[in-house]
This record gives sequence, structure tokens and C-alpha cells, in this order.
Amino acid sequence: MADGILHNFITEPLISVRLPAVGDTALTLPGVLRQLADGEIEAFAALRRHQRQPWFCFLAQLGAIVLERQGLTTDEAALATDGDWAAWLRDLTDGRDEAWSLVVADLGLPAIFQPGLPEGRFAKVAKKGDDKAWDFKQSPDEIDYLVTAKVHDVKPATAVLGSPEQWLFGLCSVQTSDGFGGATIYGIARMNGGYASRASISHVPDGVWGARWRRDVALLMAAREKIAEEQGLLGTKALLWVEPWDGTASLDLGELDPFFVEICRRIRIVEQAGTLRARTTGTEAKRLAAEERNGRLGDPWLPVALKDGKALTIGEQGFDYKKVVDLMCGGLYQHGDAYAPVAGDVALQCQVLARGQGQTNGLHERRVRIPVKVRGRLKGLASGDPLAQRARDRVELAGLARKSVLRPALLKLQQAGTDKLKSDAKTADSWTGQFDQRVDQAFFEQLWDDADLDGQAADANWKAWLLASCEAVLEAAIAATPYSGVRRYRAIAGAESMLTACAIKHHFKESTAKVAEETAR
Repeated sequence: MADGILHNFITEPLISVRLPAVGDTALTLPGVLRQLADGEIEAFAALRRHQRQPWFCFLAQLGAIVLERQGLTTDEAALATDGDWAAWLRDLTDGRDEAWSLVVADLGLPAIFQPGLPEGRFAKVAKKGDDKAWDFKQSPDEIDYLVTAKVHDVKPATAVLGSPEQWLFGLCSVQTSDGFGGATIYGIARMNGGYASRASISHVPDGVWGARWRRDVALLMAAREKIAEEQGLLGTKALLWVEPWDGTASLDLGELDPFFVEICRRIRIVEQAGTLRARTTGTEAKRLAAEERNGRLGDPWLPVALKDGKALTIGEQGFDYKKVVDLMCGGLYQHGDAYAPVAGDVALQCQVLARGQGQTNGLHERRVRIPVKVRGRLKGLASGDPLAQRARDRVELAGLARKSVLRPALLKLQQAGTDKLKSDAKTADSWTGQFDQRVDQAFFEQLWDDADLDGQAADANWKAWLLASCEAVLEAAIAATPYSGVRRYRAIAGAESMLTACAIKHHFKESTAKVAEETAR
């Protein structure tokens, strides 16, 4: 192990990427940042889907830290070389490469995403404990923040001979995005509680990694002073793994740079007989003393609820149309600075790996296309644009159609046309769920299509669409109904009559008498 370090991301091309003009190749970390500044990089070949958000946030935070300290803009950074970026990264670590290497023999020194151990050995804490307190992890996905205990979708410990970049991505995920994992296994400060999650809500430009990186880094740098003052992040500590940690002390927030790259665990990667392994242990204290913040630390991608001042937490429902309307148009959240719509944005991108107590509640991603005619109104959606109120009204109308038009008709069908309905019946839930899916898939396209219409015309269009969807779902339910003979016809007639009556009652459809009256006029 030359110079006591192994797999130096400053000097070795260990990160596989796909470039537009080159195809698949491998780059150093400085090379990755240079290509991002150029607006390049289509993909990271070894990056798993749930790791994309943590890895992007890390690269953007790192870019903003470097460029601010060098006094450069993103346009100026695009002219830099790999050597320039290597020098700038070394400036963050006192000129030393250990903090950018995966394996460092001297345990008292930092390695990338791995704090130095003041005790210089694998003891539980500096003054007590022994080597047995440190567990061995055989593969990168064993340290990752994705809970895979039930192994339904993603199998654990599959990357037994993990490459250096796979270990890097696993470290980035757990250290910047993981939550509470049991006694002495604490999570990050940028989330509302140990069982919460770190979501990313941001408008994005057309393009891939490079275009988004340039956009977000520029926004972060513009917001630096505001974040520092609002959050009290007035220090210089930027890469928290560079600071030694014995597991018993927490850093004060006033010591931190506004874009600090967080860590939450004591982890060290070691090399044994040519194979990489991780050693992990619990800690007596969290890395940051920030419990009272409830995740409110100026995270550029994480919204904070205005009602209670807590960072957004996404559950297993993910980003359905109702949640996205709340985020875009509800006036319920203070968004992070990377959310701000800028010229060239084409979509709203929402990402999160939802967490629960000892479980993963799904990887949720949603990309809402923003047509050209609406892009100029994005900033107003959270501050009084009539389109925002229309979106909220449409959510209520969709709920009314599901609950008060479709559901009674489905219950009538299920009960074979009898007059008595059971209000607590659950047999219609799967069909109302299909209705919700139809609304979810079409909601924003319908909203954008009607953006230029006056309120009355837009309202009529949406009601007509909802009624047609109710009819389509009821028709599918009828086709699946097992009744036969007279009972079947009675069930169908009763369901269709109920749908019509409820549609008229709740103004989704005019009665035939009223239509005839208006026609006579």
C-alpha cells in the first residue's frame, strides 16, 4: 500500500461514467467535477438507482464549496482542467490526499467519507472498548442506507467483491442520507427525525447530470450568505469526515460551512488479502447537535413545512398528484434554494428513499413535465397565481368524484342493485384505487392543457374528464362482475343509475330536465 493509502480518487480514474462524445470511460473525482462543469456526463455506470440523489447532492455541495473558496463562477469553472480541480480539492484537506482515498492505513487520518479515529485503533470509543466492538461488512450494499431485510426487490450483500467506486457510492449514501438504525446507530441531521428521509424537490433543466449540476451549484452559491445567516452556519468546517471523531462528541452547528457535507457514522474501509471490507461501530453521540432543528438546516433540496417548521417527510404514498400539488401550489412549504425555477427548466423532479422503523417504504421518483406556456408562471404557483388555486380545486373535485360519484355506484354494483348501501363496505376500494391512478397519470397534463382557459371553461373540462373516468372504471367493474341472469342486469342498471344520480347531485353532469329547459330557451 503505497504511502499508506489505497484507491486515491484524486489521482486514479476509478469512477466509471458515460460521456456524450466518448461513451463509457473512467475518471478521477477531479475529472468528474470538470466534466460536470462542462455540462457533460450522461450517467454513472456503477451507481444504483437509490444512490443517485445522495451522489448528486454531494457533487453539487462539493462543487459549491470549492468554487466559493476559489472565488469562481460555474462558467469560469468550465474552463478549468483536471489538475485545477485536483488542486482545489486538496485545498480543502490541507494538501493531503488521504481524505480523498478509500483506504488509509493510519486510522488516525481521515479517508473519504470516513473520519479519523483519534484512538488510532478499532476501539469502541477513545477510552474504552475493544476490537470486537467493530463489525465487519463484506460488501458495499451492507453499509448502504437501503433496508433490504425482506429481500423482495433488492437483495443484500450482492456486491461481495465490490469495486472502489461501489464502496464510494455506498459510503456517500449512508453518510449523507441515512437515519436511525438502532441503539448507537444515529442518522443525519438533514431530516426530521430518525425514521424520516432526506427528499430532493427541485426544478431541473433539459439534459442530464452536467446541466443539472451547473444549475444547482449556481443557485447554491447565490444563496450562500442567506443560508449561513438564517441557519447560523457561520463556520468553515465543510467536509465533516476530515474532522477526527471518537464517537462521544458532537459538532456545534456554528462551526459548519453552509454547504457542509455530512457524515453520521464511524466507518473505515480496510483491505485484507486484496479484498475490501468495511468496519463499523456505533457511537455514544450524534455527529451534529441538531435535534431541535427537525431537519431545518438550509438543505438546498429539502422543503420545510411552514406550519411546524419541520423538514418534509415522505411516506409510502410517495409523490402522488395530491402531494405534488401541495409542494408546488399549496403554499405549505418553504422550499430549499435549489427549487427556484430558472430559465431552461423543463420539469419538477421529486426524489426520496422513504424510510420507516426498520424498513424501507419505497424509492419514489416523479418528474412532472412543465410545458413552455407554464414555465413563466412557476414562481407564482406558490404565491398567488390563479393556476395554483385551480390545481387545489381540482384535487378536491377528484376526491369528490371518487367518494361521492364513483364509490356509491360501485357499492350498488357489488350489492346487486339492492336499495340498502353499507357505508363501511370495502369491496370497492380496488376500483376507486384504479380511478386514483387514472387521475394521478393525467392530472398535470390536464391542468397545463387548460391553463389558458377561463375558470368556468376549465372547471367544465375537468368535471367532464372526471365523470368520463368514473364511467370507464365502472364499466371495467361491470365487466368483472360475476353475477349472472336477472341479478346481473339489476346490478348493472342500479349502478349506472346511481352514477348518474350522484353526478347530477354533485354537479358533474346536468339533469336531462335542465338540459331540455336550456335547449328550449
